Amino acid sequence: MRRGRTRIAISLTAVLGLAAAYAGYWYWLTGRLQAGIVDWIEAHRADGLQIDCRAMARTGFPFNAAVAVSRPIVGREYDRIAWRWRGEGLRVAMPVYRFDRLVVATLDPSSAVIRRADGGEATIGAQALRVVMDFDPPALTALELDAQQVVATSAGSPPVHLRRLAFTAHPDTAGAGDAPARPFALRAEDVTGAALIASGLGGRVEVVDVTGVLRGPFPDAPPHQAVRDWRDGGGVLDVSHMRLVWGPVRAIATGTLTLDAALRPFGVFAIRIAGYDKAIDALVAQRRIDSNDAGLLKSFLAALAAQKGDRDGVPLPLHVQNGRVWLGPKAVANVGPLF
Repeated sequence: MRRGRTRIAISLTAVLGLAAAYAGYWYWLTGRLQAGIVDWIEAHRADGLQIDCRAMARTGFPFNAAVAVSRPIVGREYDRIAWRWRGEGLRVAMPVYRFDRLVVATLDPSSAVIRRADGGEATIGAQALRVVMDFDPPALTALELDAQQVVATSAGSPPVHLRRLAFTAHPDTAGAGDAPARPFALRAEDVTGAALIASGLGGRVEVVDVTGVLRGPFPDAPPHQAVRDWRDGGGVLDVSHMRLVWGPVRAIATGTLTLDAALRPFGVFAIRIAGYDKAIDALVAQRRIDSNDAGLLKSFLAALAAQKGDRDGVPLPLHVQNGRVWLGPKAVANVGPLF
């Protein structure tokens, strides 16, 4: 009987000892994480990043080493553009079983404001935001962003709503000839807004999927200078797959894109479009296309579909040039410079 009680006492002592050791390890790890966040803030403040918060607190026990940051504010100003992000709180976490991953998540809705030198302003808000960063210390090897219930507004324009926006990237992967190549994927789901309704194709874009590679050096400089240097250094956006589902339209595309001398998009895409009959009918109903032109366009597309069409639709070239978007022989939209 006494031996049984002794064994139980020894077992309890061992368990309590292991628990105390683990708690100590967790406390030490969260302390290291908090110190790393403070060092990162100070280093980037020296580089011109404006960072502030009200307080930090350790959290996440027992599975994560985490730091809760209250009232964070991050921003930066350039000569032509300034941005600032703020939230009620965020959580920076690191799994206790791996030191090469950080997970940053907002605890409440947050928003970012972007201001241009000409007085223009845009606001992007999200109900929930989560960013996962993987490292091969000290280099960042992968980034994943997931935003829920996003609202984008700008002065004089109606808001655009997105149920979900997801983005993944792999920074600075060596490409051909050791040129920088950054694979990425972007997905937007349930995009709605008054501007979409006015287009004639319906007020909801079901999904936009884009996968590709951003090629060329991208210097650490103000945004307008960075994109100019990227273009001058041979920068190209290779889109290996794009899919759009908008009202009756189903489209897939591949192509390349860069910037012209005025920093406007410039490129060529090969597109296959399905559902164009209903889309043309909708545009006619909104008097955006003349009924006679619509008949000719339908006949042309039907002949093209009989010759080259497949289950993915009719092939059409799309050109972005001189500030205009051309679908086949017809200009369908205008595009301006990035800055």
